[in-house]
Order: sequence, then C-alpha cells, then structure tokens
Amino acid sequence: MDVITAYIYGTANGTNWTGHPNEAGDYLAAFLHAVEPWPFFASTEIQGLVSVLGWFGVDLIPRSVNSAFDTIHSFVLNLTTHTINNLKTDNAVGCSPTSNWTEIWQRLNPIPETERANLIASDMVDQLHAGHEASGIVLTYLMWELSKNPTPQNRLRNDLRSFSSPRNSELLDTVFMETMI
Repeated sequence: MDVITAYIYGTANGTNWTGHPNEAGDYLAAFLHAVEPWPFFASTEIQGLVSVLGWFGVDLIPRSVNSAFDTIHSFVLNLTTHTINNLKTDNAVGCSPTSNWTEIWQRLNPIPETERANLIASDMVDQLHAGHEASGIVLTYLMWELSKNPTPQNRLRNDLRSFSSPRNSELLDTVFMETMI
C-alpha cells in the first residue's frame, strides 16, 4: 500500500506502513474484507437494487462489508484531505508552471470544499484498490524473476547495501520502473 499511496498522493502524503506496521492492520483487513467478489460487485454495479432492497430490510451486502467500506472511505478521505491541505499551504511546490494543477483546481473550485474532498476520495478509493492489487502482482513477479536470475539479484543486493537508504538506489528505481512498465 505504501507504494501506491506514495504514487497517488506523493511520498510526503502517502502511508509508511512498512516503517509503522501497527498502523496498517485495520485498514488492510478492511481492504481484504471489502473486495470479496459478491459484495464488491453489488456495491459497485447494482447500487440501485441494493438501495431499494435495503428499504425492505433485505441486505444484499453484509453489514461487516459495509463497515469495511466505511473504514476504507474514511482512510482515503483523510489521505485526500491531508494532501489537499498540503497542496494549499505549499502552493503545489515542485509543480512546474506548465503543470495542470491550476486548471484542475479551477474546475474543482465551484464544488463546495467538503463535497470536493469526498468526490476526489471516492475516485481515489478505486485507484488505491486497483493499484494495491496490481502492485502486489507486479512485486510478486519481480521477486520471482530475481529468484531465477542471481546476477541482477546480487547486483541489486550489493547496490542496496552501499546506501544508507534504499530510496537513493538508482538501480532499485530502474528495476521497479522496468518491471511496472
């Protein structure tokens, strides 16, 4: 999850569950519980039917799954709000004059602030889910490839040992980028 939240929200605003695993448990459990095939399908594809039947006391989606959805939305809304606030205070530091941030915010400006954060967060839930699944598959593939090829594995290991932080490794960055593309 750290990889995808850093990609979506930036490293300063993403999660650091690798460094603080105690923070991850409830959220990861919610993600796993919420993506069970039937409830996920029902909550995304037949929302109208779910809503109508709910009025008659028929719950197509278990309450525990709805609770997981609420946990996920709350988590993503917090990340989104935090990032928006940082962008406001930093004036999007690091964005080039040709970046799209100004145009994006101008289009979102007419939407009330609380509604804006919810709108962005609801889209980010989809992005996080897809990215979380995809990055897990990609990283599994990367580990499998490295296990079959000792030369790049040893080179990467030696490179990582030579740095105080893995973030400084250009080889690691290259391996990730080549694998994900």
